[in-house]
Amino acid sequence: MRKTAKILCTALPVISAAGAAAGLYKLAGYFFNYCLVRTNPGYKAAQNKAHENLSPKQAAEDFFQEEHLKWFDSQHPQTVHIVSEDSLKLSAYYIPAPKPTKNFLLAIHGYRCNGREEYAIFSPFYHNDMNFNLLIPDDRAHGRSEGKYIGFGCLDRKDCLAWCRYITKTFGNDCRIFLHGVSMGASTVLAASGDPALLPQIKGIIADCGFSRGWDELKYILKKTYHLPSFPLLNLFDRICRAKAGYSTKEYSPIEQVVHSRVPILFIHGDADDFVPTPMAYALYDACTSQDKELWIVHGAAHARSYYTDQKGYELRVHRFICKHMSSIPA
Repeated sequence: MRKTAKILCTALPVISAAGAAAGLYKLAGYFFNYCLVRTNPGYKAAQNKAHENLSPKQAAEDFFQEEHLKWFDSQHPQTVHIVSEDSLKLSAYYIPAPKPTKNFLLAIHGYRCNGREEYAIFSPFYHNDMNFNLLIPDDRAHGRSEGKYIGFGCLDRKDCLAWCRYITKTFGNDCRIFLHGVSMGASTVLAASGDPALLPQIKGIIADCGFSRGWDELKYILKKTYHLPSFPLLNLFDRICRAKAGYSTKEYSPIEQVVHSRVPILFIHGDADDFVPTPMAYALYDACTSQDKELWIVHGAAHARSYYTDQKGYELRVHRFICKHMSSIPA
């Protein structure tokens, strides 16, 4: 009996450690599924609950978006496709400019959104006021594009560059392209900014509320939403991400890519952003080596709400930025 008890006492710590490790791996798997798998009922349920009791401000923003969605649909956008490096069929909306032009806006939407819903609010400005051709993709694992796993900017960077090549191949090497990204889309275009494959036709980048590192953003979400430490969960998460989605959130971080950027960049961020912390904008701006860089912090703007908060200021800043870096557009 004593011998059996001694064996159990010796084995229990091992069993407990094994059980704890299995539990941590399961929790990391849940976090991965919640964050990066395309169809996740848990995430959708949380989003629906968040929209049950909208504040007057949120209701006004929803109405603003709905009115712009009507305009977007009234333009009868064309659907165009490319195939990604890993053989996914990616879709985009294309709306030609009112007047013939070689000026293009490539607009990259944010996390768990889609091109139409994200960029309907910006489209009249870029289309009517700036006379841009609009190319608005659905990211992989979003909207009408194929894919099971969200790229979190790491894989989307390559897709963004592929869309740039589509523009020049379809419409000519004399095209002038500006990139505009919101949230994860901003991190995508920033990650592309320092890539050696970035085309010379890219004249500038507008990055609205992008995170500096995918790893740091996930670390922030773990703490803020789940009240959990990043170690060892994020390490296990990253191992699962490498195995299933084929990338690591440590790879091609935007802050490491803007160090190599030579294109003009306008950074935009709200000072009330509690999803992508505002200090990330300062870190990105400071790290950026482009000789033409600007930072605009929008007072009172929550995450991805700078345009809603100060539409006139946003349009003025973007218009001035574009005119500065593409002289063919009148001021």
